[in-house]
Amino acid sequence: MLSLGVIVSCVNDDTTISTTNEPALYDQSIHLVSVLNDFSKNIAQQPETDQCFSFKYPIKLSYNTDATVELNSYAGLRTTITNQSDNFNIVGLVFPIEISFPENLATLKITSENEFLEVLNNCRIRSFRTEFNEFYNRCFDLDFPFSILQSNNQPTVINTSQEFNIFLQSQQTGFQPVFDFPITLIDKETQVKRTVATYYEIYQTINSCPDIFELCPAYDFSVESTSSLELTSTFVRSNPTSIEFSPYTWSVDGVAVKSDGGASGNNLLEYSFSQPGFYTVCIESQEACLDATQFCKEIVVPEYCAPLSFISSQVTNSLEFNFTADFADRDALQYSWFIDGVLIEANDGGLLGDNVFNFTFAPGSHTVCIEAVSASCPQGMEYCEEIIVPEYCSLLSFVASQVPNSLDYTFTADFKDRDVQKYNWLINGVLIEADDGGPTGDNLLNYTFAPGSYTVCIEAVSASCPQGMQYCMQIEVAPICPQLEFTYEKLLLLPLYSFTADFPEKNDVTYSWYIDNVFIEEDGGGVGGDNVMQYNLLVGVYEVCIRYQSPECPDGIEFCETVTVL
Repeated sequence: MLSLGVIVSCVNDDTTISTTNEPALYDQSIHLVSVLNDFSKNIAQQPETDQCFSFKYPIKLSYNTDATVELNSYAGLRTTITNQSDNFNIVGLVFPIEISFPENLATLKITSENEFLEVLNNCRIRSFRTEFNEFYNRCFDLDFPFSILQSNNQPTVINTSQEFNIFLQSQQTGFQPVFDFPITLIDKETQVKRTVATYYEIYQTINSCPDIFELCPAYDFSVESTSSLELTSTFVRSNPTSIEFSPYTWSVDGVAVKSDGGASGNNLLEYSFSQPGFYTVCIESQEACLDATQFCKEIVVPEYCAPLSFISSQVTNSLEFNFTADFADRDALQYSWFIDGVLIEANDGGLLGDNVFNFTFAPGSHTVCIEAVSASCPQGMEYCEEIIVPEYCSLLSFVASQVPNSLDYTFTADFKDRDVQKYNWLINGVLIEADDGGPTGDNLLNYTFAPGSYTVCIEAVSASCPQGMQYCMQIEVAPICPQLEFTYEKLLLLPLYSFTADFPEKNDVTYSWYIDNVFIEEDGGGVGGDNVMQYNLLVGVYEVCIRYQSPECPDGIEFCETVTVL
């Protein structure tokens, strides 16, 4: 905002200009200067009705000298435009203003520069930025350094042409260069310098460029980054017209990369850069006009390092982990998996990778990383996680069952990992069966004991439990001895006695008959006996016994009866 207090009176017979004594705050208006410059090209001959729009008077304008003027008619506007000079020219106005269009009697209120820019666009009046972009570096250059306002109204100093190009590219479409005057223009042809203090003076320089320049194609293009990872940008030529319908060439750092324009061109360049950095992209033509054969922009290709990441999960009751790459560029970027600094799998990701990694660890702390190097990130990218792998020792167990009336036992492994975990069977510390369990084991041990006390164990050692696992059970194996018994009787009047075995197992075991500790015979089912012993006994007293001994009854057992014969 400019606070203006000097009052200028300007009156003649052809105008209705009047001065104002009202103090007012005047807004600097670049778009007003653009409109006045456009009107000035034919205002002497063109009636107000031929203009795209008309002001609703009065309007209040300000000069670069802090003078102000109030205009009450188109004639006054014509006089004001015509009487401008380098030392005395319009720079601002008082908002709001009202305008009307010839085809519409309604008025439109303009309250800001942004709304004024919309009027310029609708009327096809070229904005200052459009004119400046077209003539800068073609008809004139700038003398550096100079100061310019950013879009947030904060000043910044521009030191080089490259900085200025980058600055302009970073601004939004409607942004207008707000210079901290004065600045110095340099004629491209003569290299003569001219210091200017207003936009009117810059327009005077633009208007003084040779007429042949107006026939030159107005080259310009927009830039959009289409793949940060692949350093690919798309360049689109801006609004080519029939005058500009001629072949041209796109070049990057002076190297031609595509022929375009003409009947077959699409006015578009898609280009992948080799590495981040600064590049000069140009449109080059063979048009015979003043210094208009080339239009260039300085392009900044930023470094892009993809934010790598992965997720991990542990397989239940094991040392195996599953890792899945989890970042946006994983299907385009190749990377490698490392564990504790050692390359485990290379060239995952991209079009052919599955983005999945499986690994079985030893217990302990491990560092898992994915690493990648790309053209967009030549120093490389890395993402790591610390994985704590705890020891896992299976809780071994088994159940035991004895075959009835025998010394045979069956032991059955009874723990949830038995189909995965290999283990050994031991009895009293002696290995009986190795490598049971797992995919091929039957998880059974059959064993025939002798009577006694035994310690039965299963033991295992694994990568997940290097100190080993053990489960033991104490087995007391009792002797299996039948409860022997017999009956006897005297047969008629003979001295013949009959002794008959009378116990349940008599048909299953082999036993012996003894009289007075003298072996008489073997009997029982084991030798096909009839379980009867007949013997002649004379008068006297006898001790008759049956005896049994076997591995199941190693100490033996006997049953005796005293028989008295009278």
